[in-house]
Amino acid sequence: MRNLRPSYNGGVLEEITRWIRRHGMLSPGDRVAVAVSGGSDSVALLHALVALAPELGIRPAVAHFNHQLRGVESDEDEEFVGALSARLRLQYYGKSFDVKGSSDRHGENLEQAARNYRYQWFTQLIQDTETNKVAVGHTLSDQAETVLLRLFRGSGSAGLSGVLPVRADGIVRPLLGVTREQARRFLEARSLQWREDSSNLDPRHDRNRLRHELMPLLQREWNPNLPAVLARTAEWAVDEEAYWEQVLSVTASQVMEQRSGSLELSLERWSVLPVAMARRVLRHAIEAARGTLQGIGWDHIEQLRALAGKNRSGEIHIPGLIAVRSFETIRLEPAPSENRIREFDFVIQPPATVPLPDGKTKLVLRVADRCDVDRGYNDLRSETLDWERVPRPLRLRSWRPGDCYRPQGRLSSKKLKALFQESRTPVWERVGWPVLIVPAIATADGEHSDRIVWTRRFGVAEDCKPRADSRCWLQISEVDQDGSAVSKNRTGHASVK
Repeated sequence: MRNLRPSYNGGVLEEITRWIRRHGMLSPGDRVAVAVSGGSDSVALLHALVALAPELGIRPAVAHFNHQLRGVESDEDEEFVGALSARLRLQYYGKSFDVKGSSDRHGENLEQAARNYRYQWFTQLIQDTETNKVAVGHTLSDQAETVLLRLFRGSGSAGLSGVLPVRADGIVRPLLGVTREQARRFLEARSLQWREDSSNLDPRHDRNRLRHELMPLLQREWNPNLPAVLARTAEWAVDEEAYWEQVLSVTASQVMEQRSGSLELSLERWSVLPVAMARRVLRHAIEAARGTLQGIGWDHIEQLRALAGKNRSGEIHIPGLIAVRSFETIRLEPAPSENRIREFDFVIQPPATVPLPDGKTKLVLRVADRCDVDRGYNDLRSETLDWERVPRPLRLRSWRPGDCYRPQGRLSSKKLKALFQESRTPVWERVGWPVLIVPAIATADGEHSDRIVWTRRFGVAEDCKPRADSRCWLQISEVDQDGSAVSKNRTGHASVK
């Protein structure tokens, strides 16, 4: 705990006020929970906002998250912040959570997990209490370190914006115009106490080495005003990103489409974009598919750009995602790919309504006399079997490599893979593709193979179509979960939405 002699030379309150107004952080009537760890930055922020509350028209409160990472020291921090809020007569919100235990169970990076849990709680405060803003104590010095770290890790221009002054979820950073040293002098001038976090001296953390070793060296030998220069770079990048966001939202809506559980990117539209916009669209697509850009760097964007630039199918793995290219579309879906539909194979006894394993559609099989069939429905014949001539039992299974049959109207047999290519059916739609088969027949070389009598999109087999003398038909249709017929593709056959 520190209690140092006054040496403050003024300006912090003015800078905080300027920063708040410039970025529209706080409005009269806001209930602001100040995230106070007990360290100098957050304690300075709390005292500053209490002093400015009448002028700004805000109502401060205190929020403290105990990560339980430093044993007794963490508990003492919690007691210190609780006592401070009581002295200031402020509403206190506290949360204690075993971050290490949880991160170990889930295989998470400890430092990142601590931040994630803390910010999740901040968001919860906004949702569950009168709080509508949470103010955190990042300083100009923190901003400079963040920009430098991201630069070392290969961040693009978006990453150089550092930590944002205002986030969409209600988290604000009023201290970004104030250095760490200024915040301490603010406390010293008022003989205000704070606590030192021993983990801030641990050289195992990249930020600590940068803060205590590299940054002083760079300031001493290159530019004494380096933190301010880096912070200005971040501010410049923030304004650039605000512009890009406006432009990007329009372009992205024309290039990508959100699907159930995945996202699809049209390469026909993407390929004509300038490189700068093309990269940003890919970055935006990854964020939309994953929900976050955490762990995504230059290499991942370039890998995806290379896949998009190829003239063939393929797939790559990005943290948390698998990107699959088929024809002129790239699909981003959650990884690992265990969520894909597994093979299925079972006997089916018409009449029947069978939910398909994709969870999206049902196969309806209806046995009807010829006189009952509505001949006015033009597509019906391509989805109808001569039920008297179809061998039993009938089985429904997923397609397999090598599957081959002669669709109605064709002069010869074709492999399903070739039909997929002809119809430009993306590889992800082929997973779990349903086929109806009958007992195996002997081939010319003595082998036995399944005989396909119907499959999605390509219809019934030529040798199983109803004839002039057919008396009993098996009608096949595919409907979605509410019973509506699925949409038609450009060939006119039923297809999955």
